[in-house]
Amino acid sequence: MEFDVPLSPSTRAMIEAATKRGIPALRLGTGNLVQLGYGARQRRIRGAETDASSAVGESIAYNQELTRALLREAGIPLPSETASAEPSSQNGYRLLIVGGRLVAALRCDSTAAGSEFTDVTEQVHREIAARAVETAQIVGLDVAGIDIVATDLAQPLDDQGGAVMNVRACPDLAPHLQPTHGSPRPVAEAIVELMFPVGETGRIPIIAVAGSGCHSTVSCLVAHVLQAQGSSVALSRDDGWFFAGRSIKSQGRDLPCQQRLLLLNPLVESAIFETEPATIAREGLVFDRCDVAIVTDAAIADGPHTHDELLAATCRLLQAVGASGVAVVNAHDPLLVAMAERCPGEVIFFARGDRASVSLARDRGAARIVFVRGDCVFATADGQETKVARLDDFSFAYGGLIAAQVESVLAAIAGCWALGVSWQVLRTCLASLAAELDPFSDLAAAWRGPLLLEPAAERQSLVAAR
Repeated sequence: MEFDVPLSPSTRAMIEAATKRGIPALRLGTGNLVQLGYGARQRRIRGAETDASSAVGESIAYNQELTRALLREAGIPLPSETASAEPSSQNGYRLLIVGGRLVAALRCDSTAAGSEFTDVTEQVHREIAARAVETAQIVGLDVAGIDIVATDLAQPLDDQGGAVMNVRACPDLAPHLQPTHGSPRPVAEAIVELMFPVGETGRIPIIAVAGSGCHSTVSCLVAHVLQAQGSSVALSRDDGWFFAGRSIKSQGRDLPCQQRLLLLNPLVESAIFETEPATIAREGLVFDRCDVAIVTDAAIADGPHTHDELLAATCRLLQAVGASGVAVVNAHDPLLVAMAERCPGEVIFFARGDRASVSLARDRGAARIVFVRGDCVFATADGQETKVARLDDFSFAYGGLIAAQVESVLAAIAGCWALGVSWQVLRTCLASLAAELDPFSDLAAAWRGPLLLEPAAERQSLVAAR
């Protein structure tokens, strides 16, 4: 991450440790406040301070008199009330406690040029470590720096007249990361692991939908299915974003700005982002990785961007699919079929039923394909076919009369399949929708709980005429 205002060494170390774990990071403002993870799975840090830090604990730590009173009552060894400094025979040490365990320790030596720090983590007696952990717990801190004085770290504090001198609520990680002498300690990694246990990445499902024509129908269909399963779904479109039964007009915000706001929202459990190759070419992607990318067609040159630039932007979206993610691609578009080879994850092709397109998808090694045969939608996985539904089961498909609408249905089905939705749930959710899913309609007025959209007379007239 690059910023105009530099981050503190502690914050930067935390971001680097999170990035190694695949945890995304977003800076909040221009200071050291950073969000790790997206949406409902996010956590926040400021340097070594986490959002689980007790505000009461921090206020205690900043009140040295109160801190000592609490520690004294708990039997923690403290310096003599009449001594203003530690005895000359003792050394100063800084211990770092993370989540109830000692993760690093330094000896602090004053020199004419400043201070030197020597890593002494391996020398700490278990009783000293236990007292440091107890001190952090008494104050109420999940991450704490404990300053002590002692003659010998290999002996208990009481045996040598050692004492706890100070408790730091937001310890500086820099000396542990780059000690003057000794080996650096993975202190930032320890804090990140405290916040995100092994296996957790702080990510929510992100579904990106791109293309022309009815790609908004695709995003609406997927949103409906996920919402019907109980997920708190956010949908971002050109005209605004929709979340928790509310529609919010764009109010001049561009798509990347809208999408970033949704990733910051701690209530969002899954996000569906409509995007355009032109937007990607101009602004890039707001997310570093998505779970599913649904691309209905290759972009046609329009505006300031050339055709090659738009194709490169589409390819960038496909490359943003995670290794465990899925790209859903229209098998009728040879450019998309060729670009799909650059997707790090799996590719699911969809086709209206043209045998050549289905054969092409199979030739490209596609393990999963969604297609139409006759008046039915089929899905094949490793050669095993499943009848998903009849087109007539979905009123908004208009019996297959409108090719673009059929492709939208197939793309949405493939996208939901990629997300692990069962066929039964998918059939039930999509069959519950009313006929009108016109992508140019005012979705803001239509987003009422599940996407139950009223039929439009204009579309009914079109179908009747055909």
